[in-house]
Amino acid sequence: MSDARPPLSSCPSAATATAGADAPTVQDTASPDTHVVSLVTSLSRANLAAQFSEQMTLAVIPIVAVIALRASAEQTVGAALSVYGFGMVCGAMGYARIAQRLSFGRQILLGPVCAAVAALTLASTSVLSVGDKHGVAHALVFIAFFLFGFGPIVWTISTTSLRQVVTPGGLNARVSAATMTATFGARPLGAFLSAWVASSLGIKACLIAMVLGFALQLTIILRSPAARLRTLSASVAVVS
Repeated sequence: MSDARPPLSSCPSAATATAGADAPTVQDTASPDTHVVSLVTSLSRANLAAQFSEQMTLAVIPIVAVIALRASAEQTVGAALSVYGFGMVCGAMGYARIAQRLSFGRQILLGPVCAAVAALTLASTSVLSVGDKHGVAHALVFIAFFLFGFGPIVWTISTTSLRQVVTPGGLNARVSAATMTATFGARPLGAFLSAWVASSLGIKACLIAMVLGFALQLTIILRSPAARLRTLSASVAVVS
């Protein structure tokens, strides 16, 4: 009778093996979701700050043209936007070389850094004397708008690539739609806010708000895990 008893150790060992196999699976599926949400959320917040600040920039450039540069708004705005477009072309065409020399995290940081420097450069024109004889104010405006074009296009390329890589395939369309809605939806709100600040508090207040907005974008990205990525493939390893 005693020899017919089934071994008691086989059942616990099987249960233990099953539980041990299930536990890592739950943890591994939870971890990627956390990283995806953290990366996408930080990029979205930084993008919103940039959109509000960009509208501040577009609001102040005609005023800067008339007051600081003593030029017609049409001429200065047209020239500044031309330099802005030239900066975008340079950033897009030079992105391959940038990617060879900088880590992926620094590629993402390059956009907010350029935008923050450009905002400070444009704001510095408010302290120059009216009727700048040496063209310093003109040079600062054009340098600022070149950086406004160059940096953000690098930001757009790098962050769009990152978002598409870390987002699960089935959610790519939804995440892209939500991002575009938030991006373009923030523009009219930013335009309204910039017009109110400029008309109620003055040009300097609008310039300060612009600088603070781009500084906020840079701060968000500096604290984001995206800024610490060495390569784009490293983001795949994090979320896989």
